[in-house]
Amino acid sequence: MVSKLERERSALAAAEKELEERRQKLAELEREEAERELNRLIKKVGQDTAIALL
Repeated sequence: MVSKLERERSALAAAEKELEERRQKLAELEREEAERELNRLIKKVGQDTAIALL
């Protein structure tokens, strides 16, 4: 039989794992959004101008 303390530890570990996964997902979404924005701006000013700006 699992004690209340062990259940709490297990639940906490699961929550920490889920939080880390959500942080990674958020970082991925932010990177994708930044890439889309960069591509939109490059399309707006033209590739040659974008390269010159960099």
